[in-house]
Amino acid sequence: MNYLWEFTSIQYLDQWSDTIVELIPDNLLEFKTYEEDAFERLSKDKFLYLYKLYQNIDKSIGILVRAIYELGISHAYTVIEGYGESPFLSFSIEENRGWGNKFDGTSLSKIL
Repeated sequence: MNYLWEFTSIQYLDQWSDTIVELIPDNLLEFKTYEEDAFERLSKDKFLYLYKLYQNIDKSIGILVRAIYELGISHAYTVIEGYGESPFLSFSIEENRGWGNKFDGTSLSKIL
């Protein structure tokens, strides 16, 4: 699920959201074959891999992936005013109209 981490480094959020929406377990599992949908970002190989993987995952994983997606798009076309909470003091609200500058978020992962 490295795609989820691209949120911190992608140039355009709509590209990120278009990719992630296809990876959400409930969305992907609506289709039994790759050909049933017109996937724009997801290759057939990735579909088959994720379809098999998602067959036996805990529902909480799907909820978490959807929550990350929802958080990512919740303020997609707004400017954020003010300052973030204290854990984010190193990231200025003044950067990139409140969205901050891109960075490699994978360095923050405890599982990657």
